[in-house]
Amino acid sequence: MLSTILNNVLNCFEYYRGVAYLWDKEKENLVCHGTGGLSEESEKIIRTKPLNVNRHDCIEIRAAQSSTYTYIEDPTNGPNLTKIDLKISHQHGGRGSLLFVPLRSKGETFGILGVERYPTQVESYPGQFEITEKNIRSLMLFVNHASIAIENARLYAQNARKINYLVRLQEIYRELNVIMDMDQLTEDILDYALSLSQASSGAIWCCDPGTRRAHLRLLRGYPSSQRTDIRLSLDQHPFKEVCHEQRLALIPELTKCAYSLPVSPLKGSTILIPITYEDQTAAILQLDHRDSSIFDETATEVLKIYASQVGKLIENVKLYKRLLSERRFIDNVMNSAGVGILITDAKGKILSINPKIEEIFVTKSSEVIGKPADVIFSGDQRAIFHIIRETMRKKKDTEKEVNFVQKEDELILKVNSFVVFDGDKRFSGVATLIQDVTETKRLSESLRRMEKMAAIGTMAAGVAHELRNPLSGIFTTIQTLTKELACTGEQKLEMDAVLEEVDRMETLIQEILRFSKPLPLTISKGDINAVLKKCVAALQDKIKAKRIRVLCEAQDETAYLRADMDKIHQVFLNLLVNAIEASEEGGTVEIHSRSIPFSNNGRPKGIEIQVTDHGVGIPPDNLSKIFDPFFTTKNYGTGLGLTICAKIIEEHNGEIIVKSENGRGSVFTIRLRK
Repeated sequence: MLSTILNNVLNCFEYYRGVAYLWDKEKENLVCHGTGGLSEESEKIIRTKPLNVNRHDCIEIRAAQSSTYTYIEDPTNGPNLTKIDLKISHQHGGRGSLLFVPLRSKGETFGILGVERYPTQVESYPGQFEITEKNIRSLMLFVNHASIAIENARLYAQNARKINYLVRLQEIYRELNVIMDMDQLTEDILDYALSLSQASSGAIWCCDPGTRRAHLRLLRGYPSSQRTDIRLSLDQHPFKEVCHEQRLALIPELTKCAYSLPVSPLKGSTILIPITYEDQTAAILQLDHRDSSIFDETATEVLKIYASQVGKLIENVKLYKRLLSERRFIDNVMNSAGVGILITDAKGKILSINPKIEEIFVTKSSEVIGKPADVIFSGDQRAIFHIIRETMRKKKDTEKEVNFVQKEDELILKVNSFVVFDGDKRFSGVATLIQDVTETKRLSESLRRMEKMAAIGTMAAGVAHELRNPLSGIFTTIQTLTKELACTGEQKLEMDAVLEEVDRMETLIQEILRFSKPLPLTISKGDINAVLKKCVAALQDKIKAKRIRVLCEAQDETAYLRADMDKIHQVFLNLLVNAIEASEEGGTVEIHSRSIPFSNNGRPKGIEIQVTDHGVGIPPDNLSKIFDPFFTTKNYGTGLGLTICAKIIEEHNGEIIVKSENGRGSVFTIRLRK
């Protein structure tokens, strides 16, 4: 635009040649932005060598500092001409009459437009080529209007440059924002800073405000011989101002700098910009350029914005790493927890489950995450959802035990649901802990039964000893009386009845004494399937009498284990007798045996035998008592059969479990280690 305006002035107002200057206020330079009528050599000089306020005392500088026109009729002779004026005139091959008109906007001069009429033309054509007052007024009027257009164009150019910078900043920020590795981020920060500022070299200094030291983290554009293991004090200039005061430091001329930098080119300019994180200087970005004018006001402001964005990116990466570490810790806790952990949001959707939940409910996290809890926990698992829903509805913690069937096993689950609130005390979800307490309950019940049996056994042994002596006396006395009195008929029958009762009592005492002592086990290797077959064969009379159908199903043809096979035979004989007696005439008794993973490693380490009848079942009130000593619902027997069975199994480190429904039958499950 300046060149166009200048050429129009030369053509329309008949000037020989001209030049247009604009102020660079920051550097105090008057810079040529347009010429007309100059030789190539003159134009090269005037465009590449700006005039400086402090170094060049010349007509152009004085005109640019004025608010009105400057007219020099003879620029080769006069008391106000300086050596620089004469030098400039010589560079242009002499100069004619000069007229400089200020370019002004908003009351300030931002440049000048100069025109020239050559003296030889004046001499050849007297009066025709003089610069008259009319010429000056006409040019002033034209330039006043042109100044508005020039200023608008200048501001547009400045704004266009800023907009380009800001667009580029946005692009860089988007590219850097996806980097979550600190080393990679550091490298890209420096590379993008060099690209953005067009700097020739640069470095990043990492700061430790606590020790007031900094070390060189990264550099670009320096000779390969440059040291990289540099550490410096943050109390030395200019790092002190940059780090502690968080102020940008610009060194426009390195050759004139009063202090030297640990890393920098020999000449040019350097800028140091603080990168702050959590109100502290985390790093210092150093950029260098051979051109001392590269870091102008616009570039400096853009680099400040860039450093601010970089600080936020560093904060984001550190926060991401901290969150990632916390997340890994939480994942490790959840994965290592011996209880199931289930997290649902405020609407009941599943957010997270741990491996224990996957194990208990035979599912995978990928199949349930994001789905409503009522969809996952349906059918037999519905009780779990009811607990979660109750916790959500009441906004109160809930603790319950539920029975849960997993494949063929019935588990007892302890469920604790806790209300979760966010930082604003708003309900945000439910955390549910699910613990398989089946084994704990069974062990607790077994321990309770053993303690009860031990207490009753001790008491029964004492009572048995106390009864044994009187019974011996009664037995002896009755035998003597029968012989001496020669009892016959009804008297003898009564005496015999007394003796039979004494024998029965003796048998009971023997059982009590056996029950009260530890069972001696004779361990040998045997086939449990063969034992079951022997039991069935021994009870053929009872089976046929009630027309019972016995179904035997074995997973393996032989199932060997180490046990006291006689006592194991006693256990299953007792269970089969009970099953036959509980069955209706013509009913069915089932016997199933299979290998089981008795331990948690999944390998078969035990044998499970189930004896099932479809008879009258056991009333719920009696189910917890059936292994108690002397408990019986029969009109005969001692009530020690199942008690002794349980004791034998426990002595083998096994377990005996019963499930029963009143009116539908019972299932006795025995699990023994191989």
